[in-house]
Amino acid sequence: MDIQPASQSAYQAINQSQQRLDQAATDIAQAPIDTPVETTDSKKPSDTFAPVANKPIESSLVELQLAKTEAEAGTKILQADSERIGTLIDIEV
Repeated sequence: MDIQPASQSAYQAINQSQQRLDQAATDIAQAPIDTPVETTDSKKPSDTFAPVANKPIESSLVELQLAKTEAEAGTKILQADSERIGTLIDIEV
């Protein structure tokens, strides 16, 4: 069983978060705006809009938050690894 270096895990987490962020941003940018719905009753114009069926924007917003958390975790791994290496160097010197 190979154990990969902490920095490699950190870079993978950061790369995955970037991919997640890119996809979520694309989904949000391509999300349709509300479209008018024809009604026969006397509703106000602001009440006559309904979202087009598509991937809910809320799920893309959740993906953005997950990307942020994943990037923060990767950064913390890099910081901890850097501190660990610094401590090892101090011990050796």
